[in-house]
Amino acid sequence: MTYILYLQKWIYNVYKICNCGKLTKADKKKLEIAVKVEKGSSEIVFSLVQQIEAINMAVANMSGSQIMTVAITLIATGGLVAITKGILDFKVKHLQQKAETQRLQVLAETVGKINEEASRDKQATLQMAEQILCITNRAEKEALLILRAIGEENRISINDTDIPHEPIVDQEDT
Repeated sequence: MTYILYLQKWIYNVYKICNCGKLTKADKKKLEIAVKVEKGSSEIVFSLVQQIEAINMAVANMSGSQIMTVAITLIATGGLVAITKGILDFKVKHLQQKAETQRLQVLAETVGKINEEASRDKQATLQMAEQILCITNRAEKEALLILRAIGEENRISINDTDIPHEPIVDQEDT
């Protein structure tokens, strides 16, 4: 619908140029675009016959040089509109690409930070597991030393206090 309003404005401007800069309320009424939209439809129907006839009548009253001037003005205006649209489209596309690039940079930085944290967590976990293994190995060695001592001396003592017990290993079995 917006483009129909632009078209209406353009028709007013063309008529005004062709009619020596004059556009009355009656002219506007005569140039008004009637739009028809069917219920439940997305089709927009309108006719420009009446508007084109009004512009033709205005052109018919012009001299050859006036017609040439109007034609050059309309062509120049159309060219400027096309160039401006092209520039704006280019700028929009450029800004969209710039925004996408920034979005991807932020995403890459975020993934990098997550990977760094995961790597640090992995290293911390590996160090912790290594410490647990070292403690486990020391405890195992100490337990073996205690068992060996018990097997050799057949006694258990804690803080130089002997604890009564049954022999763990029969001397005859060895």
